[in-house]
Parts: sequence; structure tokens; C-alpha cells
Amino acid sequence: MTQAEIIAVGNEVLSGDVVDTNSNWLARQVTRRGGRVARITTIPDTVDIIAQAVRDAVARRADLILVTGGLGPTADDLTLAGIAAGLGRNLTEDAAALGMVARRYAELAARGYVQPGLTDARRKMAVLPQGSRPLWNSIGGAPGVRVDVEDATIVALPGVPEEMKAIFLESLTDLWAERLPLAYAERAGLAQVQDDSLLAPHHRAVSAAFPNVYIKTRVQAFGMADTILVTFAASASTAAEAQARVDAAFDALRDLLAAADIAFVGA
Repeated sequence: MTQAEIIAVGNEVLSGDVVDTNSNWLARQVTRRGGRVARITTIPDTVDIIAQAVRDAVARRADLILVTGGLGPTADDLTLAGIAAGLGRNLTEDAAALGMVARRYAELAARGYVQPGLTDARRKMAVLPQGSRPLWNSIGGAPGVRVDVEDATIVALPGVPEEMKAIFLESLTDLWAERLPLAYAERAGLAQVQDDSLLAPHHRAVSAAFPNVYIKTRVQAFGMADTILVTFAASASTAAEAQARVDAAFDALRDLLAAADIAFVGA
């Protein structure tokens, strides 16, 4: 199973001005492609801190490192400088990336959104860590960036959610085929009980019997509901195998709860 880490870069996230929906979306995408997100880190727009976060993720032997935010044209967009520093690489203007930036701004200018031309600020978005590969951004101006290092792949994505999603879904299909080849399945049930401590021994027994299935009880505050949601998730080489795993774990928990006079039905 591919081990992924997500690094969200942005002072605005740390100050609470912006809610980090990108990490949530990326985590769901990785999980539903059969990968596992081992860590999500939020850090400021500081080159040294970005560099250390990248080095740490590589040292932890993450297979896939997704970095969001800080790819734009302004002085506080420092993510690529941080990645370069973390990998000990130089920053260089990339011809392919410059072509992407020029094309996007020509398209945007033709629509009347921006003034035409390649300014220094726009050229900044084509300055990448040496050995990088730019990724086409069909929504905004800044290309995404792919960097392969040791056994890991680092992908830098814009912080603007729609741009981030577009690059992930449109420009990385070859990477997902390579790094995230597994199928994923999930299922949910409702236990007719409010006290999750009554579920604990049964949850423990089924989790031990089905170690390849992630089983999670999702409770609300006492008095908020008279049921507890239980979710089952698994990855496997085929969709049928993944589904069979979650179905077997679901049935096992249902049978244990029935013996304890606790109803359990599909959600």
C-alpha cells in the first residue's frame, strides 16, 4: 500500500483565516485509490520550514508527498524554493513550465481576465527545482510540479482548491496508475445503541479477526442520537476483493452484536 503524506503550506491556514479543505480532499482521493495517508502537516510560508518538512517526509520513506499552497507569483509564494532547499537542488527556469505559463496567460488575456505578456512575476511560476516536471493547470496560471527523489514522488499543487483539483485529476493520471494501483471499498452500518463502550469489545474482536479492514465507530455527544455509525474500509488488488473484505467484517460484527441483543443494520 502506498504511504502518502500531505503538507499544507500557508500562514493563512495557521492563523485560522482559511479552512484547509485541500488536505481533506486529497486524503479522500488517496484513500479511495487504495493508498494510506500517514500524516498531514500544516506549516507556514517559510523556506527553511518547508525544506525541513520535505526532508522529514522523505526520511520517513513516504512514497508520495503532496504539497499544497505557495506556487503563485507573489513574494510569499515560497513552496518551490523550500522544496529545492529540502532536496539540495537549484532553482532554474524550466522551458516547459514557462510555455505553460505563457499559454495560460494568453488564454486568460483573450478572455479579458488579465493583461497579456510574461512579466517577471509570471515567469517566477516557471522557476522549478532542478529535475522537476511541470504539470498543466487548466484553471489558473501556476503549473503544478512533480519531483522524483529516491523512492518518493513529490507533487506540489496550488493552494486554490479548484486549481489543485484540476491538476490532481487531469495531469497526474500516469502517477496514480503507478503509485495508487489498488482498489478500495467501504461500507457503513448503524448500531442501535448510544454507548460506544458497549461496542468496544465487539469492535476489538472483529478488528483482530480482519486486520486488513479499517473499522471505525463514529459517535456523537450523548443524547444527540440513539445510534452509532460504524464504517468499514479496505483496499485490495481488485474491487471485488476489497468489497468482500468489508462485507465479511460487516457480517461478523452484525453477528456479534445480534448475540448481544444490539441491532446492526446497513446505513
